[in-house]
Parts: sequence; C-alpha cells; structure tokens
Amino acid sequence: MPWLLSLALITASHAADTAASFQQVTSGDGLGLHLEMQITRGGTTSDWGPVSAPIYDGDLVALRFTPSESGYVTLINHGTSGKWSLIYPATPAELLKITPAAPARVPAEGGNFPVSPPAGAEGIYLMLSPELPGPEVAQLLTELINSQSATPPAPTTETGTAEEPAPIVALAFRSLTFRDLGSATYAVEETPTSIGLRVSFDLDHRAGAGPALP
Repeated sequence: MPWLLSLALITASHAADTAASFQQVTSGDGLGLHLEMQITRGGTTSDWGPVSAPIYDGDLVALRFTPSESGYVTLINHGTSGKWSLIYPATPAELLKITPAAPARVPAEGGNFPVSPPAGAEGIYLMLSPELPGPEVAQLLTELINSQSATPPAPTTETGTAEEPAPIVALAFRSLTFRDLGSATYAVEETPTSIGLRVSFDLDHRAGAGPALP
C-alpha cells in the first residue's frame, strides 16, 4: 500500500492543545478541534465534559466534535477487544461536513455507545480535513470495514516461523501518523497539511460500575 507510506511522510506543526490556541486558530489561520464526551450512568446524563473522564462498564457514551472551521471528521475506534471499528461516519458514502455552528455528535442525537467489558484503553483515531478526503481515505475506510470479517495471511519471519497476523487496518494505521493528544480536550494545528488534522486519544475504560454522576 504505497499511498499509506507516502501519507506518513507528511507532517504538520501544532500549537499547545488548549482553549486559547483553539480560539486563535478560530479567528486566524490553522485548524482546531474541540473534543467533548457525555456519559449516561444509572439514568443520569452528565453535561458535556472532557474525554479524559473515566468510563465504566454499563455506561452509555456520546462524543461531540466542534471544528474551528468547516470540515469532514472521520472517527475510528480500536476497542479493548482488539476490534477496529469505523464509528463515524457509518459508511464512507455518509461522510458529511461539520461546522463550528453544527458540531458532530457521535452517534447522532438520541443514540449512545454502550460500554462493555473488557476494560482498558479505548483507542480513538480522528481525522479532520477542511476538504472532502481523497480516495486514499475512502480506501482506508473500505479496508477497515472489510477487515472486520477477514484475516490476512500470517507473515513469515526469516526463521520460517509464522507470526500472529495483524489486521489490515492495524498495519495501515501504523503507516499513518496520528499525534497522541493524551488528556487534552483540544487539538490544534497551526499549519495543517492538505490532509488536515490527525490525532489519537484513549478513553479510560474501567472495570465494574462507576460512581453516581452528580
């Protein structure tokens, strides 16, 4: 997949991932994204808050993304079970532009993602592009969907021993460059590339039932 390797060579410079930096790119050059999470637990729904908040088995979770300018968001989850899932959009054909005035709620209003065992880090990979992503992104998403039910052949080492096969999408994402946000609530690129902004973060999934929400 030569196009994957070529994407990995493209870099961008980023400012501090803070509210102040987000406001700066909102009123000037650059590209930014505000990330939020809402949790429903025991019949109580929280306000929108940071994605660093822990989530627990049985929670219902929704994510919201507000861009500094209009763009297209793609969201992929690498779950604690090891499964890769395209969670926004539902299919490459449903990719829609989001705006500062109309952020993306994932899933759509009225829906939530149920949190279920096993506990661990729920990896989120996010791409924001001011322009409609090119065919290489659509190809990646299609491969992601197809890889849910397909297992590639196991590679063979120099000693002739077969290694554990890696999902196609896992190999693809190792070739792409995603900047780890850690616990930041904002992602800011001062000079984004034509591909836009690519970041990753983990949802802190903990075992058992969580404490009551305020």
